[in-house]
Amino acid sequence: MEQPEEKGHDIQEIQNHRTALLEGERALKGYPFSLHLVRSLHRILMSPVRGMDKNHGEFRKDQNWIGKPGCPIEEASFIPPSPLILDDCLRDWEAYSRTDDMDPIIQTGIAHAQFEMIHPFMDGNGRIGRVVITLFLHWKRLLPGPKFYLSRYLEGMVGVWGYSR
Repeated sequence: MEQPEEKGHDIQEIQNHRTALLEGERALKGYPFSLHLVRSLHRILMSPVRGMDKNHGEFRKDQNWIGKPGCPIEEASFIPPSPLILDDCLRDWEAYSRTDDMDPIIQTGIAHAQFEMIHPFMDGNGRIGRVVITLFLHWKRLLPGPKFYLSRYLEGMVGVWGYSR
């Protein structure tokens, strides 16, 4: 029995997520976290799925915003930085991600929040943001490898790291 087209797209997104995690793990062997890596992984995540027509793998050149589907920018619930300052924001984000001056769990949360606020792609920012969290924790040596079900893994590690809810 053939699957509906929507389910096929969902399956492709899951496969892309796994491929991006594995490619990210390979790329981080001996190399720092980088914007080049993020663009490369975004290209993997967005091929061929919803949003692939929106310059996948390339940082945006146009203003984007978050809001109800089809809403104008005036009704947006959030407007990320202008494309005129996007490169500066991304360079600052990359520099911050390479520091080691705080608890890596806290740094991961801050880096993820900053990334989502910068919203550097026209589509797929949430998808790449979730991959970034996992790979960032792996790069900081808090995960032995990229875990697909990161939430379950972190819940199990709460006691090991000394964090409580």
